[in-house]
Amino acid sequence: MFIVTFVRIFNLLVGNPRTLWRRYLLAMLFVGVFIAGSHLAQMRAVEAAAQDATIINVAGKQRMLSQRILLLALTPEEERTPASDAALEQALWTFSTSNDWLVNRPHMSDITRAHYVSEGDLDQMSRAYIDLTRRVLTEPDGARLLPVLQQASVPLLASLDRAVNLWETDARGRTDALTNQSHIMLAIACTILILEGLLIFLPAQYSVRRTLAEMERSHEEITAKTQRIEAIAEDLHHAAFHDTLTGLANRAQLFSVLEQALDGWLDSGAPVAVIQIDLDHFKAINDTYGHPAGDYVLQEASRRMAELVRPQDLVARMGGDEFVVVAPFKHWEDVNEQLEAMGQAMIAEISRGVQYDGIDLTLGATIGAALAGPSAKTSDELIAAADHALYLAKNAGRGRLCIGDFVYEPPLGDVAA
Repeated sequence: MFIVTFVRIFNLLVGNPRTLWRRYLLAMLFVGVFIAGSHLAQMRAVEAAAQDATIINVAGKQRMLSQRILLLALTPEEERTPASDAALEQALWTFSTSNDWLVNRPHMSDITRAHYVSEGDLDQMSRAYIDLTRRVLTEPDGARLLPVLQQASVPLLASLDRAVNLWETDARGRTDALTNQSHIMLAIACTILILEGLLIFLPAQYSVRRTLAEMERSHEEITAKTQRIEAIAEDLHHAAFHDTLTGLANRAQLFSVLEQALDGWLDSGAPVAVIQIDLDHFKAINDTYGHPAGDYVLQEASRRMAELVRPQDLVARMGGDEFVVVAPFKHWEDVNEQLEAMGQAMIAEISRGVQYDGIDLTLGATIGAALAGPSAKTSDELIAAADHALYLAKNAGRGRLCIGDFVYEPPLGDVAA
């Protein structure tokens, strides 16, 4: 139950783009706050490091100045010059100013407070050292204070050394803290990236993949439906122009092809013939053996006629046992002979009979043909002319061919039953 609930919640979160956007914006806000905080921390660390460097520099200068003051103060009276006195005054002024800066800074560090104000009393030692030096310079018997000045310089120098060492240690500690802080920031940044990958980019990738998969499935479904529609359209087109029983062209395709052939005849004068075929004995077969036998006979006769005609010819079923062949020719030479050969071949092929369910069925054909001409310029006129020729052939007896008004005798005699 828990797993099912978790999967549902995960799918809900992953499948909702708005949730991903909110999660992404929240992550970006968190990253922005983290970057701003890191920047402020870095600035404070840099500022503290600069202050440490300044304090260490000033404290080191104090140590150097204390030694310089002692050396200048120990200069014998006969060797003193205005320049050396001025240098001593300058050293005293710098030492005093630096001491005041260390003590009176706005944000005094703990080390400064401990060594200059509280425990070490370094401020008092420095001021006493300055006063003692001035007494050496100003009092008539100031030379007697030189040993005292030398003794005072020893603890002062030691305190300054200790203070500098402590400041350096504190600065190193701050540097280590800054390094640790950088490591922590790096770890947090890596954690944020990992969380973004797990909570944002991984679900987004899953959502994109699922969307692409759905699009692919939709595309496949659309393709399959399109193929089915195209197949249906092709079947409908085929059904619209073909006979469902025999597979031959139907009346619609017959008249369409015949119109095109007649247009070519009108343009170039190339002859166009229509051959009308009527199956003999078909009604008797249909009545005696039933419609399945009749359908089989129609299919077999259609197959034989389709095999006999040329590639440019069209065989169509008009209905029942009547068939029509549209036969275009390139020139008029031997047209009648070609029509006769084609018609006699069809009669002979169809008259071979058909075997159905072990029964030999007698079948024949009577054919009438007509050529386009002055009296047969349209499809209806040309088919009517071929129908008239078929009528003449039937009157002369079954199994005959009539072209125009001329009836040809069958090569083997009348096959009429």
